[in-house]
Amino acid sequence: LAGLQDISTSCSNWASSHVGRFPPDLWAMVEAKEMFHLRLLSPLESSDRVAIGMHYELGKSKKFDPSYEYIAGQTRASDKHNVLAFEKPALYKGRGAGVLFIDGRREFLDLPALEKAVAETKERLKGEAIGNQ
Repeated sequence: LAGLQDISTSCSNWASSHVGRFPPDLWAMVEAKEMFHLRLLSPLESSDRVAIGMHYELGKSKKFDPSYEYIAGQTRASDKHNVLAFEKPALYKGRGAGVLFIDGRREFLDLPALEKAVAETKERLKGEAIGNQ
């Protein structure tokens, strides 16, 4: 869950300078030089994936696929139970994933709990969007 701590810190820093809004995606923080690109790769990644990250050059290389899924469109005021980011379950052979919640909490959820938490987050975000119209 260490990689999620880095994402939590970077997202919090981003929100501090963007009126409480979290970034539109994880790469936005790299491009703004608020997060080192290798932080987009989980410590559980294969050496081949880490090698791709090691050879990445900002503005010169093609972006690589992060180890984390990110749920955009959230702010510090979003529901504290919302998932902000999570490790791709394949890193744990589909058994579950490490999850970062809006309030900075990190925990491992088994796959059914992860799927439920992500679905509930997306449902709450739909409600927020409807309420803001």
